[in-house]
Amino acid sequence: MLQNSYTKEDTIFVQIASYRDPELQHTLQDLFKKAKRPENIFVGICHQYDMKGDEDNHLFTVPFPRKNQIRIDAIDYRQSNGCCFARNRSQKLWKNEKWTLMIDSHSRFEENWDEILVCDIKKINQGSKVLFTGFPHHYNPEDNITNFPELVYLLGIRLNLPIFSGFANNFIKIKQPLSTAYPFQCFVFLDSFFMNESLFIEDAKRFDELPFLLKIFTHGGITLLYDKNVVNHFWIDPKDRNKNVSRSETTLYDNKAKKIIDHLFMVKKSNCNNIKEIVKKFNLGKTRTLRDYERFSGLDFRKMKYREHSKQGIFQEWQEVSNIQTIKKIFQKI
Repeated sequence: MLQNSYTKEDTIFVQIASYRDPELQHTLQDLFKKAKRPENIFVGICHQYDMKGDEDNHLFTVPFPRKNQIRIDAIDYRQSNGCCFARNRSQKLWKNEKWTLMIDSHSRFEENWDEILVCDIKKINQGSKVLFTGFPHHYNPEDNITNFPELVYLLGIRLNLPIFSGFANNFIKIKQPLSTAYPFQCFVFLDSFFMNESLFIEDAKRFDELPFLLKIFTHGGITLLYDKNVVNHFWIDPKDRNKNVSRSETTLYDNKAKKIIDHLFMVKKSNCNNIKEIVKKFNLGKTRTLRDYERFSGLDFRKMKYREHSKQGIFQEWQEVSNIQTIKKIFQKI
């Protein structure tokens, strides 16, 4: 049997954090319908909705398919505490599936998405800990048609950290997976080797993407921008976002979350034992360090600056180097 073939052993855990999202029911239908092996797919959902009344009855107009393959952690939306809280809880629904796909609750899929992802990651994953991520195409919920006629990806800085802000628009077409220092949490596909570790800090509110990637990176993971579009995403204008669409807008930031992130990225060390314990429990790996990540990504968390190659979103493959001249050559300005 070919090493990069897709078999019944290649089970996939699809991790979803959903906040009062009417698209979830349609996402689940499309997820199984478009899969090559729907029997391989298992879904874990942190489902946040109105559990005390009938405000959210419209979230259940379409029956969930394959209910024996769907695990739900139901939480009343009033108890929601941000996307990290929800992603942390959905991750706990994993039951040793071989692969993991992380998506948003408003997604659509290409035909045979599961086979494509598994076969492609196996080609690269031989002896490595590889993660695919990318910026999905937009779909229209009314007809499920994507709006981008060609395959494009957005590279560059996308940082939702309190110490950074920015979204450097740099659309390019790619023909093969490219090394990247930034994840897009609406599409991540990885070996479930990483699922034995908590990948999200429960109290970090919406600060999920860079802490997540730092965890993967320090444990020896390789993050690649995927060159195919197999998952589409409903990109909604923030001004049009209503209370039932995505997440609680009241839980995006707070002082505790900022202190956690500042301590994790060594911007400002906290004297609070609780903050220290939370960061320690997050358990960054020992294969690489935060400083290694700064060198690779071009981000300087203490000075709150980034290098030109970071802004352009262009990265070479990670190299274990210590010679200062070699490092300067790697990070020369584009």
